Amino acid sequence: MEVVVSGVQAARPEMVAAQIEAVFDGFSPKAVKTGMLGDATLIETVAGELRRWSAGPVVVDPVMVATGSPPADATSSSNSKRLRSRSAPANCSCTSTARSPP
Repeated sequence: MEVVVSGVQAARPEMVAAQIEAVFDGFSPKAVKTGMLGDATLIETVAGELRRWSAGPVVVDPVMVATGSPPADATSSSNSKRLRSRSAPANCSCTSTARSPP
């Protein structure tokens, strides 16, 4: 049985910023891993919050493509560049998900 993503809804940047603040305010994370960062505003928000909190090692896993689903907006050339330049501090490891050729 194949599981297919039938819909995606990005979280509001304000909510994501509040969630990041709650984690860093209540805990001392040793590392951070992102999930889907589907648009430029969300990328900028997460990058700014990670800088604000001086996040330790960061793994950026943008979940740009899911099996059986159309690619997210993050795969656009401008968003891919923004993702790499804004959310990639010196202690960052970026993963990528590329669509396999048919």
